[in-house]
Amino acid sequence: MKKVVIGIVVVAGVFMLILFNSNSNSGDDAVSKLIKCKKFEITEEQEIFGQKVSTTRTVKGWKNGKCVYQFVANTPKIKGMPGGGATKRVTSCNLTKAQLKEIEANSKVISELPKEYQLASATKKYIYDGKTCEEYWAK
Repeated sequence: MKKVVIGIVVVAGVFMLILFNSNSNSGDDAVSKLIKCKKFEITEEQEIFGQKVSTTRTVKGWKNGKCVYQFVANTPKIKGMPGGGATKRVTSCNLTKAQLKEIEANSKVISELPKEYQLASATKKYIYDGKTCEEYWAK
């Protein structure tokens, strides 16, 4: 049981690092495309704790009146970790026009952050509100 709890804590920590530690220049342009719900995709690779992890951030466009934004972290298979052997952690969000306007209203503050944190900062509030985004493991 102790190993499982430690594993969960490690996985949560890794995904927080992935979510907020991006090495790309995906800042201003990505945030402005998100605000307009313009389709785009950014894929990047990082090394975290000696493991290669790739992430993909995608705006898929409008669906049912909401802007679909997805963040996928591809991780190496680690024995005993949650997710039943899955290697992708997916965060899928359906942002309303009002939420995009709120992101736009905050874009001046967001633009003052280093570029690698801007997109994550713009969406962070909605990822954890329990309504806008869904997080799950996929194979």
